[in-house]
Amino acid sequence: MPGKRMVVTPLSNLHIYTQRNTRMRKGEFVEDRKQFENKYLRNEGYAVEVPELYAAIDESAVTIGKVLGG
Repeated sequence: MPGKRMVVTPLSNLHIYTQRNTRMRKGEFVEDRKQFENKYLRNEGYAVEVPELYAAIDESAVTIGKVLGG
């Protein structure tokens, strides 16, 4: 999760959908760079099945720093 975002939901509420026939893989040795390159592409979408089971913390309300009184 990017930034300072935090969400809470059961794992059973998270879903990944992959569109049929969109997975592509290509592996080859690239002589110019003297390395093997592997590419894996797919068309995916992510979803929360039941919105009532999802909670999030506002990024602007989070401060990362020293703990006071500790």
